[in-house]
Amino acid sequence: GKPAPASIHPRIADVVAARFMAYHSPLVTQEDYIAALRYMYRFTDELRGRLKLDVAVHSVFYVFFEQYLTMETNTLQVSGLGLLVVWLVVWAMLGSLRASLLLLSTALAILVVLVGVMGAWGVRLNALSAVNLVASIGIAVEFSVHVVHAFLRARGTPANRAAQAFHGVGMAVFSGIAITKLLGVSVLAVAHSRIFVVYYFRMYFSLVLAGSLFGLLLLPVLLVAFMGGPAPGPLATTGNPNLKPEEGLTPQ
Repeated sequence: GKPAPASIHPRIADVVAARFMAYHSPLVTQEDYIAALRYMYRFTDELRGRLKLDVAVHSVFYVFFEQYLTMETNTLQVSGLGLLVVWLVVWAMLGSLRASLLLLSTALAILVVLVGVMGAWGVRLNALSAVNLVASIGIAVEFSVHVVHAFLRARGTPANRAAQAFHGVGMAVFSGIAITKLLGVSVLAVAHSRIFVVYYFRMYFSLVLAGSLFGLLLLPVLLVAFMGGPAPGPLATTGNPNLKPEEGLTPQ
């Protein structure tokens, strides 16, 4: 480092580096470690300003708990970026702005529910749960995009288009995605490691339930409400053959 200013003390003007040891009070919980790290960083900034020197602090646990100082901000930024990319890709693939916004709203609602479940079920925000939150955006789209695509392909009134989408792909999504994921995740409930139980079973179990609820129940209602107006053209091949023409469908 640079030599110390002579104004501090003329006899130590040639000292280029020095160190001293300090101690924290007993730290027990994760919050204690984070608070101690935040205090030391603030104290270091004050020393830099007063002494005009390069001051740095180090402890063994600082490396592990430094992530928590910006965890909330980083999670919000990455999640927001993920939602933006998903919306742009879905808009480009489906070709419908309103449909892509409805799908984005569903994914955002599932993400908000998952954050609420974390607080209620004792899942802390850390690197593991942050990664799971970002991954949940893609899984939430998996529950929704098939229904939206089938709705856009269907013909008839909005209500009948939603019925066609649900009968055509809704049950397939429920049995092929929701049930299989639910069975696979349920095994983690009896895992011996608390990491698998807390950060994987609890989060992904809640994700599957929320995805099924919002993707298969709420999303069709939103499509009927905001994608109004009959779609012209023949009945789509994914339509329900039991629906009658007088119910608003154009017969084949």
